[in-house]
Amino acid sequence: MATIIIDFDDVLGNVRHPLVAAYNRQYNDTLDPEAITEWNMAKFVKPECGADIYKVRVPELYRTVHPFPGVVDGCKALKRDGHRLICLTSDSEPFLEVKVDWLERWVPDCFDACYLTGPGDKAEAIIELGGEYVI
Repeated sequence: MATIIIDFDDVLGNVRHPLVAAYNRQYNDTLDPEAITEWNMAKFVKPECGADIYKVRVPELYRTVHPFPGVVDGCKALKRDGHRLICLTSDSEPFLEVKVDWLERWVPDCFDACYLTGPGDKAEAIIELGGEYVI
């Protein structure tokens, strides 16, 4: 069967909603998560926040992240069909543990591994891991 590489942030887990909720509380704003249409969230927040929006994203935030609809059933079906599932996330070390915990909570026994890569290194990691499909 196939080796399927699946990204975490806003693919498996809906990170944007709890991140925007935390930002709204901290900066007294009413930003709608659906108004964010690209990865550079600094364009959508108050000027006094700007790039500090990424400081709002802390490992503890991931304890409030929920899977997107269909993720749990989809992962279970892929695993049941014999595919090798690998989570590949571009992040820093403190986030790996909470993401692995998240996988164990929401999709236990589905992922064969979870790997951390640096910004811009995903393509190389996908090749090294033998990824045949990428989600």
